[in-house]
Amino acid sequence: MKSSKVTLVAKGKTAENAVVEGYLATINTASNLFKEVDFEFLNDYETINKINLGDIKNLIIPIQLHSNESVSNYTYKDVLKLTKVPIHTHKLFTQTMNLDSKYGNVCFGEVLSTYQIALSWLIMSGFRYFKIYGVGKDSGYHKEFEKNDDVGNYRDSNWYAWNYNLGVNILKKYDCDWEIL
Repeated sequence: MKSSKVTLVAKGKTAENAVVEGYLATINTASNLFKEVDFEFLNDYETINKINLGDIKNLIIPIQLHSNESVSNYTYKDVLKLTKVPIHTHKLFTQTMNLDSKYGNVCFGEVLSTYQIALSWLIMSGFRYFKIYGVGKDSGYHKEFEKNDDVGNYRDSNWYAWNYNLGVNILKKYDCDWEIL
């Protein structure tokens, strides 16, 4: 698996240019752009109702999910009631529950969004080769997400550069080969 390439797609402008090589990993509703997804990453409970779970092979979620960008009482057990898709869990730095997870806490300094969660989980799973689409230093989104108002409306314009750079730092820290397209 370490030599396998992962195409990671988020909701930014370049998502429409995604050419899948190797495994396909998607972030939040970016999964709706594809007929089949190997790894779907989400942290917010309400996102589950916005994606087609039938197209997803593996769902990666925190043990305790967020709701409306805040800590919630929803857990992976609530998601298990909604789908038969295999679920892999991790702990977020904001979790209030004291539960064990295979991957432990994802470090606060490395996490701003589901993008860093996806990179961290994939790297901890052994992947080191990435083609990344839909992540950029500006606030632009793929037209499908803009049409559906599925965008980060309340984010400071600097947030996108910070998000992008945190991802680059993770990729460099773990000596990955990567392209952000």
